[in-house]
Amino acid sequence: MSAALASATAGPQTGSSDRQYEIAKNSAKLTVTVKLDRDVYFPGEDAQITVRVVNPTPETLEVHAPFDVRTGGLNLMERNGRRRPELPPSEWVFSWAHPVGMYSHQIVVEGEKAPEPPTIWLSPNQPMERMFWASDTGCGQNIPFAGVCTLPGEEGKYRVTYWNAVAQFRIAHPTLERYAGVVLLKPYEHQESDPHMKPTGKVIRIPRRVWAAVLGYQGQHILVINRWNAGAPEIGDASGMFNGTVSRQFGVHRRLATSPEPIKSLQIEADSAENITIVYVLQSGASVLLKLDANRNPIAGR
Repeated sequence: MSAALASATAGPQTGSSDRQYEIAKNSAKLTVTVKLDRDVYFPGEDAQITVRVVNPTPETLEVHAPFDVRTGGLNLMERNGRRRPELPPSEWVFSWAHPVGMYSHQIVVEGEKAPEPPTIWLSPNQPMERMFWASDTGCGQNIPFAGVCTLPGEEGKYRVTYWNAVAQFRIAHPTLERYAGVVLLKPYEHQESDPHMKPTGKVIRIPRRVWAAVLGYQGQHILVINRWNAGAPEIGDASGMFNGTVSRQFGVHRRLATSPEPIKSLQIEADSAENITIVYVLQSGASVLLKLDANRNPIAGR
């Protein structure tokens, strides 16, 4: 899901270095915030991200266009550790070698001038906002300025950054208390190719699995479901934790329910339209029924 609260007028796309200096000064006056839907995530959990840009001044300003990869990107950062030996271990560094939006203005052809970054005019107190799930970004393919599509699997502190704004979060490993899966009727299908990338005529079919799991964390029992169908026939490892390895087996996931009471059984079914039914039983014996549509969203009134 994405949304823009206000449209803005595009500014002229040519100008002198003095004009670019003024635009940079104006852009520095903006109030920019990045918010996440929680402070602690589990490995591979989906995150809802909200980026907001506001002109807090009494003037209409020409500024760098927000939410455009040519003016900067939304990226993930982590503590350096041993990634870059020339920097202290506590230094924050980008998680990927090529952060989105960081190299948008490099001159590719020798002697060719890089284009000026696009601008817009923002009225006083005018907000612009984008809200989306990390899994919807396509790692910059669907939402070009957003380079965060999955969260890390390793425990630790991380940051999501955009322009001068930062949202910090932590990855924690819960226990994998129980899980259940169902195979959808229609498998993944793709054409097999030989080592020379020529089609062999054979169709490869891979089962599409929907997984639900109960994760234990700080006395709470959290029911989660994967958002993308997983091919792994089993999940879990010897540690009993829902760590980075297990999250890759399970797939990107979101939370469905949280219970202070342990969940002693879990069942999941799918119909021919890929609607999902989940039944779980609490330690007290109470049974809970959840109905989800094919996109794993709760069906209202069910």
